[in-house]
Amino acid sequence: MVRLASKEEPLRRWAQALSISATLAWMSVTFYLLGSPDPPSPEAAPWWFPVLAHLFLFAVFGLLVSFMLATLKRSFGWLLSLMTVVVMGFLWGSATELYQATAPTRNASWEDLLLDTGGAVLGGASSKLIGFWISRYLSGHKL
Repeated sequence: MVRLASKEEPLRRWAQALSISATLAWMSVTFYLLGSPDPPSPEAAPWWFPVLAHLFLFAVFGLLVSFMLATLKRSFGWLLSLMTVVVMGFLWGSATELYQATAPTRNASWEDLLLDTGGAVLGGASSKLIGFWISRYLSGHKL
């Protein structure tokens, strides 16, 4: 039996390719930034700078992973999707912390891994809120 492709099929494939590419590109940026040596400075960075850096990098990662899962068109519920984002954030955070442990000018810490995972949770949860607001907006407006 031959299945005819719908008109949305090419668009869905482009969305999948774009979301996967964006996620992999952001992983490369994260790997580069977290693995690069700290620039020498006359004074130490304030305590909140690394906290915000880890949260931001992994919130964007969680957002992109969540969007990637949405384009794959699997039957993920919102809770399973969020749990997948959390697990992927933890695994990617673990990989970056292991890499930092081998870099001569960096160090790994459990606190950073918790911040990485927390950032992924923030990104995944915010993508769900964004999706909810968009669907609510579109349901009230005709295109």
